[in-house]
Amino acid sequence: MASYTYAKSLDSYSAKYDPRNPSRSYGPSTFDMRHNLVMSYNWNLPFDRLFSSRRITTGWQITGITRLYTGTPVSVRSGGDFALTNIGLDYPTQIGPIQRLNPRNGGAYFSTSAFASGLSCGYEVCGVTGGAGQYLFSGPGWVSTDLGVEKDTKITERMAFNMRFEMFNVFNHTNFLPSGVIGNANSGQFGDATTAAPGRIGQVSAKFIF
Repeated sequence: MASYTYAKSLDSYSAKYDPRNPSRSYGPSTFDMRHNLVMSYNWNLPFDRLFSSRRITTGWQITGITRLYTGTPVSVRSGGDFALTNIGLDYPTQIGPIQRLNPRNGGAYFSTSAFASGLSCGYEVCGVTGGAGQYLFSGPGWVSTDLGVEKDTKITERMAFNMRFEMFNVFNHTNFLPSGVIGNANSGQFGDATTAAPGRIGQVSAKFIF
């Protein structure tokens, strides 16, 4: 079974409101996720047909879920009050297109060269609100596959034993979290992806059914 969703959410609430320019806050919602693909599967392993039907060969199956989706937007609103607005409207000054990088190669998710640096207040001019929008681009996406192998063994008509082995993120793909991408231009980690979801995790379970 497979399900794919293409969506786009825009609002005037997610970004910081600027009373001097109300239209500035209109843009992607914090939860905007453009692409979302989910696939689930269940395969009854045919050991009973290959090796004759016995307790040891029946009841085997593989189940799994694979999910791929794009990340939610990264906020590039900075901390402090270098723009001297007294309401926290600090943004870097964008001078070029955003270039996204692979954070597994050094930790950076986007190139900070898209923003002017060395200005009177770093990435912005003191007393001036930078021209970048708060949500310019999406954060890292997600790729994961969870797999399980289980065996149902019939003991009597009313009793059975279930043994299951599961692996979450079985291929151990590194999934960086959009919330962990540093969009604060006043941070020494500006542009870096600092937080990743857990790697491969396994568990074993047993269940007696009666």
